[in-house]
Amino acid sequence: MDVGLLDINDSTKNERIAIGVTDSIQCLKGNSFDFTYSSSKTYGPAAQVTWIFGDSQTSTARQPSHTYLDSGTFLVKVKIDEKEGCIDSSDMIVRVIKNPTALFSTSDSVNCLQGNNILFQNLSKDIGTNPVFIWEFGDGKSTGIKSPNYVYNGSGNFTINLIVTGDFGCTDTTSRA
Repeated sequence: MDVGLLDINDSTKNERIAIGVTDSIQCLKGNSFDFTYSSSKTYGPAAQVTWIFGDSQTSTARQPSHTYLDSGTFLVKVKIDEKEGCIDSSDMIVRVIKNPTALFSTSDSVNCLQGNNILFQNLSKDIGTNPVFIWEFGDGKSTGIKSPNYVYNGSGNFTINLIVTGDFGCTDTTSRA
């Protein structure tokens, strides 16, 4: 009876892979997720790394960056396929939060100085559960009231800014002269 060596790869055994990301919850505007993985196992240069970002985009970079085009919750998966056919994988969830949309109207865009009292109506959308509003009236004064009335003490042309901060610090700004 001949005795030989038999090489068996246990393809059912997944090594523990940890996924790292810069911040797992980001605002849609300006989002950029930097992914990494770590494992107790050392993978050789022949290992094929595939990232699946949950938005039908993929990457074969070992430490990719990814930008999402839509808000939502995404299941990110990394698969490492060794030339022997063993596949290790891990996944995590990331969230992309929709930015609020800052909008407002005024009761009148032209007023006389005497007796002016302008209502700034906040019409912002997607503001989340605990929004913060900052109104800048163009004369050096501001307020955090949602829909303020404001009286100007001097004549001139003023640029009004409304800055809206929604969930997770996501912001939007609109201006009107």
